[in-house]
Amino acid sequence: MKKVLLTIALCAIATTQYSCSDSTMLQVGDETKENIVTTMNLGKETMLKFKSQAEFDNALQILRSLKSEKEKSEWVHTTFPKFTSIQDVYEQAGGEMAEMTDESEAAFMDFKNKYKELYFPLVGEDAGFYIPIKDLDAAYLANPNGKVIINNAEIDLKDISDYETLKTLGRAYYEKPHTRAAMTEFMLNSTSMNSVGPEYDSGWKEYGKRKIKLKARRRFTTIELSPGFNGSQSWFHTEFCFRKKTFVGWVNYRCTSNITGEVTIPGFPSKLKLNATETGTSSHDKDYPYPIYIEKRNGTWYYQFFEAPCTATVAFKDLSQLVVFNWNMPGIYATGPGDRLPVQILPSNR
Repeated sequence: MKKVLLTIALCAIATTQYSCSDSTMLQVGDETKENIVTTMNLGKETMLKFKSQAEFDNALQILRSLKSEKEKSEWVHTTFPKFTSIQDVYEQAGGEMAEMTDESEAAFMDFKNKYKELYFPLVGEDAGFYIPIKDLDAAYLANPNGKVIINNAEIDLKDISDYETLKTLGRAYYEKPHTRAAMTEFMLNSTSMNSVGPEYDSGWKEYGKRKIKLKARRRFTTIELSPGFNGSQSWFHTEFCFRKKTFVGWVNYRCTSNITGEVTIPGFPSKLKLNATETGTSSHDKDYPYPIYIEKRNGTWYYQFFEAPCTATVAFKDLSQLVVFNWNMPGIYATGPGDRLPVQILPSNR
């Protein structure tokens, strides 16, 4: 499916000149028959130009189908050669911060001024920098100033300007507290749910001039089961976060981690094995297919994640020791009418 989508996208690309300025932009349109994208000497005002909202949404759909940041970045750089996105700026900033040894306020302020396109909230001891766009897939298509052309209109995709929004999205150094319970009901109200039930958050653990934490959650993404009929793919999502200390506070940067471990899933014979090696800025995310237990009882469909013991061992490049996390994902359930076919969620016991 990915190869088909990629071919469609590559066949839909041409180049165009924005008549209102000297900026160069890449055109996405269905009139082009060639598979080759012309490369140009591009600057920060370069924007991708989509003929319609539908074409922009199609590019987003392709990005959402790719599971890792590396895959998304490679697709964009292959499809739009030499285009620089705000995501690229973010990764560049993370790499530069990783190499910085000057922890002074002056050095940090120089860094902040260099990457002024990013959002520096500077709240408490959070000296981190963030992509100021809620939809991180859209950040791969936005230029360093967060802009894109859709239907000949310049659109500013930046929609984060306050710390509470970052906390709500789960990206900030400080987090909103999560409620936990032994067994709770969740609402099965969409084929795409970024968080299903309570989440795990280890809280920050400090090791000298480094801080780390591990987060985990269950989530659903929409999948097409047949033409015009969608269901959900069930995932177990891990997120490893890290910061380094500066004079101003704790800042995100680029580094490498390896996470191994397992999740015991009641009702299923085999354990879910965790194994991920990632290099990137701020947090390392990984999805694993995670089965849900579906059964019919007393005329009602039950969709259940039973309490799941978890363990994870993190080898972080900037720490000389391994860090072990142990926790339980609480049991949760949803119900549905028994006189209808069950909601299709994969993988499951059905």
